[in-house]
Amino acid sequence: MNGYLAAAGLLAIGAVVFHGVIGHVAVVRRLSADQMPATRFGDGRITLVMVRVVWHFVTLTWLVAGLVLLYLATGPGGGITAAATIGAIFAAMLVYFLAVVPRRDLFRYPQWSVLGAIAVLCFMSTI
Repeated sequence: MNGYLAAAGLLAIGAVVFHGVIGHVAVVRRLSADQMPATRFGDGRITLVMVRVVWHFVTLTWLVAGLVLLYLATGPGGGITAAATIGAIFAAMLVYFLAVVPRRDLFRYPQWSVLGAIAVLCFMSTI
């Protein structure tokens, strides 16, 4: 078993709980259609639906990546390219997160540390 991949997979699946459940309750559920702007796609209600959908697209991405990493961790040594690919996905999410979130708010959001840890563990597994 590749311990780096197993740890990365467990971190990703753990993030699903926080993002998909706790994040939904603490953030998404508190949003209302009245708070959302109208777009060319529709009124605030449509925007709210898009926010919810995209929120859970991220949740599903973390879940699938975590499951793939756990599968790769138990494999017979194959999947190095897949592990590097998943590491790159999480590294890209980290770069985007760091580019968007103001520095003063960085420690209010723990996502950056989980994204970075998963990326590093994935890349370490390929060494």
